[in-house]
Amino acid sequence: MCENKTRSKVLYIIIASVLFLNFSFWLTSEMNTMIRYFLILGINGIVLLFRRRFVLSKNLLKSFLMIIGIQMVSAVFTGTYMGVTTGLYISTISAFLFVVAVDYDEFQEVFRYFVIVECICSLVVFFAYLVAPSIFDVFSTITTWRQGRIFFKNVYISVLPVSMGSYYRNFGIFVEPGIHATIISFAFIQELFHRKTNIKVVILYIMTVITTISTSGVISIVMIMIVYMLSTPQSETSSKLKNRILVAFLFGVIIFFFLYQSGYITTYIFDKLSVTDTISGHERRKGYEIVLTEFLNHPVLGMGLKKAIGTYYVEQNATMTATILNWFGVYGSIYGLLCCGGLWRYEMRNIRTSMTLKFLMVAVLFVITFSQDFSREFIIFVMVFYGYSGIKRESIEENYE
Repeated sequence: MCENKTRSKVLYIIIASVLFLNFSFWLTSEMNTMIRYFLILGINGIVLLFRRRFVLSKNLLKSFLMIIGIQMVSAVFTGTYMGVTTGLYISTISAFLFVVAVDYDEFQEVFRYFVIVECICSLVVFFAYLVAPSIFDVFSTITTWRQGRIFFKNVYISVLPVSMGSYYRNFGIFVEPGIHATIISFAFIQELFHRKTNIKVVILYIMTVITTISTSGVISIVMIMIVYMLSTPQSETSSKLKNRILVAFLFGVIIFFFLYQSGYITTYIFDKLSVTDTISGHERRKGYEIVLTEFLNHPVLGMGLKKAIGTYYVEQNATMTATILNWFGVYGSIYGLLCCGGLWRYEMRNIRTSMTLKFLMVAVLFVITFSQDFSREFIIFVMVFYGYSGIKRESIEENYE
């Protein structure tokens, strides 16, 4: 019994290490990208050996083979060389091995605690810098972000954008505050729909997203709350809990409008929605237009990864963000439907609500992933594959014990 608990703790530490390696701004700035990819692959191999067993559903295997198969076929037909696609293949294979080795419930538990600890650390560092910025002078400076235009203090458990002036945002451990908000949004869905909800965790997530000043993050949290409040209570206890969640939501609204009255949110969040008024907004709008155009021109295999991340986007002065659009635009309709289907199934596990609200969740997922490109990320493939592993079909089981 004691041995099993020890093995579980070790497993959780390994899983958390994979997540940190995947997300960390610090490691991203210090480590070669391919080395990081291979480390993630190696750690996932260790997880598989550590468990000494795996459960592989036929649907999971089929989805993996189809997704990586389309990636390879697209590379051949669009002239994308191996150097461009290696990272994508490693992310896909790593995610597949992870899902095969780690039970869904285990992943949910580790992911939840990972995000909770990350949010707490980021808020402590965020507000500590506002109160006493000089105490962070002892930490090293990261100068690699956006060609060195912005400097960060590397606090390891979080990074501080010390040269952004009044545009001070909570990056957490992430490369972008938008990525920070996206990961919290996924955890927020989990907290409300997939487990017994902890009101303190809900408040923590809301506060952290507000400090990221992420437009899509704020909108996502509001949309998730709307879906939750409209869903049918499972019991009287569930109904009472919804009232508590509503209080937490109103608490977040109060903070939101306090910042709004100060002009902070108007300036830094909603002004970004006016795509003609900001460089970031213009580049993103251009990116959406290009992806949609390429999908219409190449609906089966898409434009290919080479064209998507090469000089094409640089010349067009466009930024490739919207994850779901990128799945369709880069790899075509079949690939896009496969990935979207897996992600939707992942989020809809254990959610009992009306079909209307289930389709509304599609809109929520679109908004959550709209401001960042997760289309080639390890964590998004993990979610996609968990979606297909959850379909109860005949499974292949192996046990090495």
